Amino acid sequence: MKTPYVSLPNLLAGREIVTELLQHDCVPDKLAAALLPLLEESPQAEQLKQTFLELHQSIRCGADEQAAQAVLELANK
Repeated sequence: MKTPYVSLPNLLAGREIVTELLQHDCVPDKLAAALLPLLEESPQAEQLKQTFLELHQSIRCGADEQAAQAVLELANK
């Protein structure tokens, strides 16, 4: 099976939203270059936060409400 991404955020988004550094690309210099802008208050960090929020909202299924409803239905039987 081939997939263009391996990280869950990228797979869910269907595009690269986080840098994927695999195998020989996973070296300190590349990790630092990818992470340092995200550890500071930067436009890149703010954009990533916004993208994660949008991704979260798109996959939310209301599991807590569904579980509560199932418990209520069982309790009423």
